[in-house]
Amino acid sequence: MGRIIDLELKRAARDPIAQKLVAFSIDIDKIIVGYLYFSDIEAKELAGVLAHRLGSLLNTLERKEELWEVCEQVLKKQAQLD
Repeated sequence: MGRIIDLELKRAARDPIAQKLVAFSIDIDKIIVGYLYFSDIEAKELAGVLAHRLGSLLNTLERKEELWEVCEQVLKKQAQLD
């Protein structure tokens, strides 16, 4: 299983925030892959946990409705949903 999230690495080379986001993304991928391959936890269960954590994070933000729309678009695109 390759990278779950593939951020634009050219941008990351120029942008310190993007570099941190790439590192964060890689850390998350390592955790997910570890649980998928080295435990009896299924991908749908991990997705549920990630959804719960994202919901908790969004709850702390202002303008969460606008951010939710962006998250929904990204989720649909990444999951290849119509």
